[in-house]
Formats: sequence, C-alpha cells, structure tokens
Amino acid sequence: MKELFNRQQNFDLYDLPQGHRERFMAKLENRERERRSFSNRIKWAVAAGLILLLGLGAGFHFINSSNRRSEDEIYRSEQYFSGIIRSELNSIQKDRSPATLHLFNDALAHIERLEIDYRKLVKDYRQNQDKRILNAIIENYQQRIDILRNVKKQIHELNRNKTSNHDENRA
Repeated sequence: MKELFNRQQNFDLYDLPQGHRERFMAKLENRERERRSFSNRIKWAVAAGLILLLGLGAGFHFINSSNRRSEDEIYRSEQYFSGIIRSELNSIQKDRSPATLHLFNDALAHIERLEIDYRKLVKDYRQNQDKRILNAIIENYQQRIDILRNVKKQIHELNRNKTSNHDENRA
C-alpha cells in the first residue's frame, strides 16, 4: 500500500468544475452559521426559561411573604383583641350574680355568633386577601368588646341600683 501511495503523488484524476471550491466553502459556512444560530436559539431559550423560573419563584415568594404577613396581621390582632376580651370576661365574671346571669348568658350567645362569623371572615381573607375583610375581622372583635363592655356597664348599674335600694330600705 505504501508503494502505491508513494508512486501516486497526485490523486486528483479529474479537474473539479469551475466554482466548486467556492460553493463547497459557502455550504460549510452556511452549516456553521446554522449550527451557531441553533446554538444561540438554545442559549436564548435556556435564558428565557431561567428568567421565567426566577420570575415565578419571585412571584411565589411575594405571595408567600404576603400570606405570611397577612397571617401575622391576623395573629397579632387576634392576640390583642383576645386579651381585651378575656380581661372583660374576667371582670364580668367577678361581678356576676344570679340576678345578672341572663345578661351574661345573652352576651355569651352574641359572642358565640360573632365567633362563627369570625371564622368565616378569616377563611374568606385567606382566600381573597382583601383588606376590607381584615377590617371586618377587626370590627367583629370590636363588636365583641362592645357587647362585653355594655354587659359590664349594665351589671354595674344593676348592682348599684340594688345597693341603693338596699340602702333606702335600711333607712
């Protein structure tokens, strides 16, 4: 084989048609351009996908942090108003007597209905994230406090009237 190759220095037996080399080089260049173009499209597609994923991640992070903030708002308001309500209930229970039992029981029934409304409001707020619902939640707590303060006031008036009547009867 070596001898054959050594004897045959020139393997070009035929002349190529005119412009063949230029056409061949142009085809090679087109393929290279297409390969680069395809490669660039893939790079752009990957970049767009990453941007989309980052955007979605940021969106979910914003939603989650927003949900956490709203959950924190509900929790803080719940803690604040629950403390006031407990304080008012304790104050009323100290002054409770058989004569004021019906006032106390009515107040508890009203508060129970407000508690049911409260649960619905919290559920709605978690679904809709509407600030008006958060305001309704706060108003619900304020209504409970108002009920307890009114009952407390009525119990004090009853006790004061009872004391003044008792003092008048003594005299």
